[in-house]
Amino acid sequence: MESWSIHQYENPYLDAEFSSQGECLEITSQGESFEIQASSLDGCDILRLINPRDECWQLLLSGKKESELGDLVEQMDELGIIREENQSLDHLQTFRRRVDSLVFEALEILNQHDEEIDEKILESIWIDLNNVRKGEFSSNEVVNEHNFYLAILKGLFCSWKYSNSFVLEVVSRILEEVLNKDVGNHTLEIGFVIKDQIKEIQECVTSFVWCVCRSQGKDSERHFFREDILIDCTDTGLNLGITSEKLARDCLDAVSSSPYMKALYQPEHQAVLARATYIQEYFINERFVEIIAPAIAKKLPLPLKALFRRYYAEEIGHEAFERQTCITLGVNCTDLDSMIPLPLTQAFCDVFTWLANEEVLAYFLSIVITEGLPGEKNIINSVLASSSIFPDDVNRASLEHEDLNDELNHQMISRLVLSQISYVSEAEQERAIKLFLLVLELNCRAWDELYRHHVEEKRPLCPMSMRAFFTTEN
Repeated sequence: MESWSIHQYENPYLDAEFSSQGECLEITSQGESFEIQASSLDGCDILRLINPRDECWQLLLSGKKESELGDLVEQMDELGIIREENQSLDHLQTFRRRVDSLVFEALEILNQHDEEIDEKILESIWIDLNNVRKGEFSSNEVVNEHNFYLAILKGLFCSWKYSNSFVLEVVSRILEEVLNKDVGNHTLEIGFVIKDQIKEIQECVTSFVWCVCRSQGKDSERHFFREDILIDCTDTGLNLGITSEKLARDCLDAVSSSPYMKALYQPEHQAVLARATYIQEYFINERFVEIIAPAIAKKLPLPLKALFRRYYAEEIGHEAFERQTCITLGVNCTDLDSMIPLPLTQAFCDVFTWLANEEVLAYFLSIVITEGLPGEKNIINSVLASSSIFPDDVNRASLEHEDLNDELNHQMISRLVLSQISYVSEAEQERAIKLFLLVLELNCRAWDELYRHHVEEKRPLCPMSMRAFFTTEN
C-alpha cells in the first residue's frame, strides 16, 4: 500500500487559530490546543498555511520549501488539523453534468433506433429493472428468457444491483424518458461521488443501450438455449460438470466456423484482430479477480474456501500478460486505460460476476469458459503465434500466461470445485446448465461482435464514447 502524504489533498489548508506564547506558537483546532516551538521557523509561513491558495502550499507540495516546515505540516496532518478545501458541491455538479451528458447520449442513440425497438419490449425491460431494484425479481426469468439480449439485460440488472446500484438509477431515468413515464422529478439522488467513477457508469450504460438496440434484431434468439436437456435423476456436482463440458464442446463445434474464427485464420485480418482480441482479453483478465472474490466471501466449507483463496492468489496480476501483448502490438497505454470495452465484453464480466454472487452452481460450471475445457489449447494464441505477418514473439507474454495456467492446473479448477458437491437435484441441474450455456453463448457472441466492429465496420480499436459503437454503423 502506498504511504499517505499531503500530496493526496487537492487543496490543503491549516484548519486552526493561532496565538503567540513567547517562543511558542499555540495552535487551536476544533477545541484542541497544540504548542509549536517556532523559533527556527518563520511564523508568517505557518500563518500562510491557513489559505489553501497561498503559494506556500505550492512550494511545499513541489518540495521547494524547507524540509522543517514540511515536517511540521506532516505532524499537523497526523493530528488532523490539515483539512481539504471543501469543493464537494463543485464536484457534485461536475459529476451530475457528466451523468446528464451520458443520459442524453443514450437517449439520442435510442431515438435513432426508435423504429427498430418495440415499445412493449421497453416496458418489459423497465418492469424487470424495477423488480430488481425492489428485490422482487426471480433469476428464473433469466434462465427461461429465449431472447439472448433480454436475458443478458436481466443478468446485468442483477449484477449492477450489487456492483454499482447507481447505474440502475441512471438506466431507470433513461427508460423513463424514452417511455415518457410521469414519475415526477427525474433528478438522480446522489449520496456520494467517487472520483473518476463516470467511466465505469459509461461502460455499463453502453452495454445497456447496445443490448436494447439489438434485442429486436434478426439474431436476437438464443443460439444455445436447450429445451431438451434430459435430466431424469439427481446427480453429483462432478457428473454435472462433465455433462456441461460435453454440451460446451457440442455448442463450440457448431460455431467453429463463426465469422471471428474464419477471419482469425486469414492473414489480411490478423493485424487488426490481434490487437482487438488482446485488448478485450486484457479487460477480462483485469476484471477476473472480481469474479472470484464472491466465492471467498461465501460461507463455504474450508476446503472450498481454501481453493478459491488460492485461485484468487494465482490469478491476481495476470492481466499484466495481456497488457504486455497489447503494448508489443503497438497499443497505446493511455488509450488502453481510457477506452470503453466492447459492450458484450463488459456484459460478459458483469453477468459472470452475477453468477459468482447469486448463482453459485452455474458459476462453478462456467469457470471452464474462461480457463478452457480440459485438454484444449488456446486456439487464438496458437494461430497468432504462427502467423506469418508477426514476429515470432509477438504474443510471447500471452503464451507465457497460458503456460502458467497449465502449470497451475486452472483447466481443472471447475472439476475440483464440483467434486466437493455430493448432490444436485434435477431442477437445479437444468437451471445451472441453462445459465452456463447463456454465458457460453455470451462469450461466443462477444468474439463475433469483435469481428463485426473491427473487420466489417472498421471501427476504432480504442473507442472513447458510447457513440463510437453506433455512429459509423453500416
